[in-house]
Amino acid sequence: MGLLAGSPMADDLKASTGWMKLLRRRHGRSTIHIALVGAPGSGKSRMASAVATRLRESGLRVHVVKEAATALFEACGGFRGFRGGPDAAPDADTARLFQETILRATVADEDAAFVMARVQPADATVIISDAGAAAGQAYLCLPFTDEHVRPPAELPPDMRAPDWDRICAAANSSGADILRRYDAIIDLDTTALHPDEVVAAVYAFGPSAGNPHRYHDQRKARQLASAITRVHAGHRQYVRVRCHRDFSSKIDEAEHAVRAFLVGGKLRKARQCRLKAARPTR
Repeated sequence: MGLLAGSPMADDLKASTGWMKLLRRRHGRSTIHIALVGAPGSGKSRMASAVATRLRESGLRVHVVKEAATALFEACGGFRGFRGGPDAAPDADTARLFQETILRATVADEDAAFVMARVQPADATVIISDAGAAAGQAYLCLPFTDEHVRPPAELPPDMRAPDWDRICAAANSSGADILRRYDAIIDLDTTALHPDEVVAAVYAFGPSAGNPHRYHDQRKARQLASAITRVHAGHRQYVRVRCHRDFSSKIDEAEHAVRAFLVGGKLRKARQCRLKAARPTR
């Protein structure tokens, strides 16, 4: 009998081997890339951490790519507004440079996650991108000042923001290729879309918010929610997860959607699949 027989490590190895076989059979590879997208206040970072923990308990290796914008804000001591004052909208050049920087950082971090999946021991791996790389297109479509926020009906029909293709080209990519980086996209509703009687959590922004780097007020967050949905909804594997009264139920729905995709190759909402997805076996 081997030294690992009957040990927790042996169980982990068996679970990992089962996932490896399943993913290769269903998807043709053992590394899957999923983006969690959504407007400010949708709980992307909290969701990424929670789903990653649950998937790891099932024997999967999970690499979470943190939202590049938040990481950049933290590195420079916090976001204090664009040039011209805390409420000033960025000019076209500033907005383009800002989104190009975020895109480059996101792509680099995601590429590094794939390298880590390749150089580490052969395990079934899920890469979860917090916010993903395509959201910049939505931000470029919307001015940031209250008096210039466009209602959803006035958004560009194809959501092709000026300069987005140029920004993608600067990152050696294209708008279509950026979306194709992801095997599946889960769009999380923001609490800004719902009244307090529907969602227990109240939308907040600024230093007192759960994410102190969130600088969009509720109205802007609602507009961004519409734009972000329209940017991502055309992806072949897309699902939207609505807000729940409590965040744990929202985590459950997103996790079930992820497991349905991993096991069945297609995103489905929780009500369309069994709540307890079968653990793969050898």
